[in-house]
Amino acid sequence: MDERVPNEDAEVLQRVRDGETEAYAALVRRYHSRVYQLCYGMLGTADKADDAAQDVFVKAYTRLPQFRGNSAFSTWLCRMTSNHCLDLLRARTRHKTDSWDQLLETQGDQIEALLQSPTPPEGLSDELKETVNTLH
Repeated sequence: MDERVPNEDAEVLQRVRDGETEAYAALVRRYHSRVYQLCYGMLGTADKADDAAQDVFVKAYTRLPQFRGNSAFSTWLCRMTSNHCLDLLRARTRHKTDSWDQLLETQGDQIEALLQSPTPPEGLSDELKETVNTLH
């Protein structure tokens, strides 16, 4: 393993590779706060950050054979974390696009009339009124 990998991480990683799977818990404890904070910063809510952090540690465990030690384990883990969160954000964006397309397909005439109206009709939420005004 490369000298750039911190000694403690290298020892734990070797134990995990040797079949001592419970040793992975030491890495989870050591890096959980950092991974969680990165997830929270990118995703914006505690629930999403918790779920994403858990997913990252599972993914990292399954991909340990791919870790070559060319960088610190923490660097590799943080990169995996940011990539995972970016994937989640992209999926969220795609889902919103799909939902908008579906809405246009099912209620296109009503949306067109709403957008052509000079002022939003009464009864809309403030958020929806703001959205309609932005589209004008």
